[in-house]
Parts: sequence; structure tokens; C-alpha cells
Amino acid sequence: MIQMAERYGPVAFSCQGDKTALMGLDCFKKVIELQKKHRTDGHVTNTTQMSGTLLDEEGLKFLSRYNFLAGLSLDGSRDGLLIPLIARSSQLIV
Repeated sequence: MIQMAERYGPVAFSCQGDKTALMGLDCFKKVIELQKKHRTDGHVTNTTQMSGTLLDEEGLKFLSRYNFLAGLSLDGSRDGLLIPLIARSSQLIV
């Protein structure tokens, strides 16, 4: 896919569902590493859609740093992890 993008133009990487999040932040870091290696012109867009229950502050900062478009499903209760996490994530948006 990366070789095709090098030849044909901009590319979008999209991770759908919590399976990617289960693989951990290292999976996202590897994607960025490969993009930097193969797309030196920077024409890459990253998106992810997940419940967000597996995201911690480090993960949120990483997604923000690399301009991921992140869609979070609002799963769980108000007392659960997700609502406070979303509230903190809004402070990371610049």
C-alpha cells in the first residue's frame, strides 16, 4: 500500500474498531514510523474509530501529536473511564 501511495499520491490510513487499540500504542507508532520512512512528502492522513476505553493520556497525546482524526464511541456510564478521558482530551486540542 505504501509503495502505491508513493507512486499515486496522498494516502489515508484508517484504523477501525478496538482491535487496533488492543495491539497497543506501539502499533500506531509503527504506522507513523513507516509513513515517515516511505512518505517523506507528508501526504498522509490518519484516522481511527474506537470506543476509547483503552486510551490513556499517553495515547491521547500521541494521536494529537500526529493529527489523527479520532472518532470515539460513547460507551459506558458517566462514572466510567470514558467520560473523564474525553473531558481531558479536549484540553489537548490546540
